[in-house]
Amino acid sequence: MSDIWPGDARRREALLRTPLAELATWHLVVACPACRDERYLRLDALAARCGPDRTLAVLVPRLRCSTPECGLPPAKVQLRNKFPVLPGPKLVDIRLKG
Repeated sequence: MSDIWPGDARRREALLRTPLAELATWHLVVACPACRDERYLRLDALAARCGPDRTLAVLVPRLRCSTPECGLPPAKVQLRNKFPVLPGPKLVDIRLKG
């Protein structure tokens, strides 16, 4: 899996350890290798579902494509701090492995 995060390696590691509640205004852009589509996951919604104290270091390895016939792990995950204006279908629920 290829992870792309803002900033240098120290910032990346700090963001991976930050509780989701502190990243509530951020979102993930997740790309499926098979579907070749990008999905946007709001971290405030992810915190509500998985717990505000969970971290990206725990959750990113568990991400899976939400397409029923797919279920693959993402090829790319990006963390962004500006939420895009998108139509509803791109804002999706996710599946977590395990």
